[in-house]
Amino acid sequence: MVCQLVEIAFCVKGHPPKKISDKSMWSTDNQVPLLIELRKQALKARDQVGINTPLKTKLSLELKIFGSEQELYEIGDLDNLLSGVCDALQPKPNNPTLEVSELFNSPEFEEISPDKAILFDNDSNIYKIHAEKRITSLEKYYSVTLKPIETKNQGVSHRSDSFKENILYWAEKYDEDHPWWTDEEQRIGEIIRKNNEFGLNTLKEIVHWKFYTLPGRQKRVNNLLAKYSDKQIREITRKTFNKKTDQARIETLRTIKGIGVALASTILTMYDPFQYCIYDIHVMREVYGQEPKYMFTSSKYYLQLLKELRKLSNNYNIQVRTIEKAFFKKNLS
Repeated sequence: MVCQLVEIAFCVKGHPPKKISDKSMWSTDNQVPLLIELRKQALKARDQVGINTPLKTKLSLELKIFGSEQELYEIGDLDNLLSGVCDALQPKPNNPTLEVSELFNSPEFEEISPDKAILFDNDSNIYKIHAEKRITSLEKYYSVTLKPIETKNQGVSHRSDSFKENILYWAEKYDEDHPWWTDEEQRIGEIIRKNNEFGLNTLKEIVHWKFYTLPGRQKRVNNLLAKYSDKQIREITRKTFNKKTDQARIETLRTIKGIGVALASTILTMYDPFQYCIYDIHVMREVYGQEPKYMFTSSKYYLQLLKELRKLSNNYNIQVRTIEKAFFKKNLS
């Protein structure tokens, strides 16, 4: 049996479906496409963490909606949007008079049939909710994050509870203290995973994310990237994600002038946060007590770090990235 004490997070383009008081959103023309897209992305995110049934544990749900000030005003109040998301992630009400769009009868939507639970059977399992709107100049989208709320009788030792709770505490503190980094990481990761490659503009966004507080470093890297076309970057990144080993992926990325081990680790982490982490001095200090000399000249120490964090990931069923950012935040504090 797969442990369900995992976080499920995903992004969806556009805005969430909205609960409508006087009619079924399952049959309303402007809500049905939003329902379909949300259920598709939620099912995909569930599959990615290796779970094939709805979550049964107590949950916290976080909804963040991004758009221009005008867009966020026009989509209405958070209560109805939050209700729409909750209703969309569970089966439709068991009401024989409820109208459902004929679009759901299409064979391509069989896996997200309204009768099926996608992430939970009943939203009464949600014990904690956070929802907010955020103004952005980017394309309108929203993010959904479901996290388990653990109890002491879930079959893990007190030592396991202590370590895992500590990791989740510091990881959540990272997310709370660095909302832009957290949201951008999720958004860019969705782009990379969707296409299994990315182009020059996305690479520049990753550089901006990684070196946000180091404008001089950003400028130097972008100057080196100026010699590459979008097509060249796409070819190299596509080749990277088709490689079978960590070493091969890192070395393929490093054929792009301006990408070192740290930036390569950032790209791989955005692509697959379950298996990769961002290479950073603070993480090395937290894990080993101090950073090694010349730690950025080769991938040797990064691969060693990956090995250590993957062991912890397997033992406690937490993403490698979640463990790493917890260590990063703890060392900074």
